[in-house]
Amino acid sequence: MKKFIFATAFVFMAFIWASGAQAATLSLSPGSGSNSVGSIFTVTILLNTQSQAVDGVDIRYLNYSPTLLEAQDENTSQAGVQISAGTLLGNTVANSVDTANGRISFSQVAVGGSTYSNATGAALATVRFKVLTTGTAPVTFSFTSGSTADTNVAAGGSDVLTAVTNGSYTLQDTVAPSAPTGLVVTAVSSSQINLSWTASTDNIGVTGYRVERCQGSGCSNFAQIATPTGTSYSDTGLSASTVYAYRVRATDAAGNLSSYSGSASAATPALPDTAPPAAIANFSTSKATLNSVTLSWTAPGDEMDSGGEQYLSGGAKKPSPVDKLRRFLSEAIDACDKLSIPTLKLRSYLSKLGLLAQTPARYYIIKYRARPIDDTGGLIKDFRSQPWRIWSRYETKDIEGELKPALAGKRQYMEIAISSLSPSKAYYFGIQSVDDAPYNSRISNIAEIKVE
Repeated sequence: MKKFIFATAFVFMAFIWASGAQAATLSLSPGSGSNSVGSIFTVTILLNTQSQAVDGVDIRYLNYSPTLLEAQDENTSQAGVQISAGTLLGNTVANSVDTANGRISFSQVAVGGSTYSNATGAALATVRFKVLTTGTAPVTFSFTSGSTADTNVAAGGSDVLTAVTNGSYTLQDTVAPSAPTGLVVTAVSSSQINLSWTASTDNIGVTGYRVERCQGSGCSNFAQIATPTGTSYSDTGLSASTVYAYRVRATDAAGNLSSYSGSASAATPALPDTAPPAAIANFSTSKATLNSVTLSWTAPGDEMDSGGEQYLSGGAKKPSPVDKLRRFLSEAIDACDKLSIPTLKLRSYLSKLGLLAQTPARYYIIKYRARPIDDTGGLIKDFRSQPWRIWSRYETKDIEGELKPALAGKRQYMEIAISSLSPSKAYYFGIQSVDDAPYNSRISNIAEIKVE
């Protein structure tokens, strides 16, 4: 256990001997300044006797906040914490730090009945403090003028300490957090992408993150969209069939920002199919023989798009310039898809402008019979999950080898081979289109033809 050397009887007797009015001061150097969290700075205790010969100095106490500062031990060979003693008066009789309460005790006396004096101020002792956190840290002497119960300077039996100069230090955090790592983005729906990443670290503590986003493949115009406190975020309200890129950075209480994480991107899927194709309304038959029938109709698009605006029941009308542009763009994109050229961003852009023709249906179902087909009431409410019921009341025959659906609005023709048609007998044909869901359209208008 550390041995404390207390003030000699000479010092205590000196406090009660009368003396003429004198002056001495104690101050801290530097008395102010800014220091970063984690750094260590030095404060020197200066004694200025103003040419007065003094016998000893007793500091009870030099106070600091232990939550903001940590006094460093200058003598690790002994228990406890001590500051660094100067050699002004030669004999250090007390040197200890109460680290729990933030109080420093320090005393020196002159050696062998000698005295000490100066006129400019010199280092009595030095203290090194480590900055623990941000704030304003005062370092103050406990001092009452004329009192020997706290900090005092003894000269000829009198306390000649007339003034102390305290210190106050700004403690700031200038260290940025580490960059987040492992950013993962996952599209969970056509309107939501989830993000997660590995937490950053900081010398004091990470207080949150800043999530930035940009839109489009290869984009670089990131903008902040969220400030979560945890290591995940759900980005909602997004557009379907769109690429989004993200990056994340961390921040601390002082507002220091980390470097960005690596960027990561994901594409939202297309909107789910919620509607069947439209029923074909201009289905017709022609050129019936004993072995074949020619059928024609206007191809519907998906999502209830009949595609029929380009055509009248009696035949095709001339497409408008916009119709021609839609057809050209759709066919160009289809060609790119076949060549594995990315078209997601272009499709999204053209769809928003209304310049992309409807996606075609997936396939057709064509049926016929020799008796009339009455479609009244044929569309049931649950047609999406049980579309077969539309045909269930009729004994019909399937046509094999149906055409692949064309782009919406295009007229399609199909000559089908049917064996054993009876002459002078009427036959009734109907067609359905089916999309990728798969949802079936309602039965088309029923086309009747008589074999000549």
